[in-house]
Amino acid sequence: MAGLGCLSTGAGYPGWVPQPKTAFPREPIGRFAGNIQGNEAIATRNRNANPRASKTKPPEDTKEAPLEVYGSIKQVFPSTTFSVELDNGHVILAHIAGRLRRHHIKILPGDRVDVELSPYDLTKGRIVYRYRAGEARRV
Repeated sequence: MAGLGCLSTGAGYPGWVPQPKTAFPREPIGRFAGNIQGNEAIATRNRNANPRASKTKPPEDTKEAPLEVYGSIKQVFPSTTFSVELDNGHVILAHIAGRLRRHHIKILPGDRVDVELSPYDLTKGRIVYRYRAGEARRV
């Protein structure tokens, strides 16, 4: 068997003819297909368009706003769940908001906290702020 020759130039392959270099080695597909003649400019993708779904917040009227109340921690349960006594005397179950978790905010019994209550279930909430010792209540 004779040598295979050079693959890039095709030398040594009988019947091989070099092809002219074009903008598209094959026919364009999808949004690039159309009336492309010769070396005309091809359609480029719109870099301003976001291919992912929009992450904008939904309008406020579609979602009921949470109720923000003030309370103090009474008991600590596993997996960052707490029993919180509100100003009005009710006791609810609350977990820590992700922002407090991310910043490693420690919460102990007796701490004063702000809790967001869901309008759908007034017995469960999310702790969104822990007051420091001597800190005045936020308005």
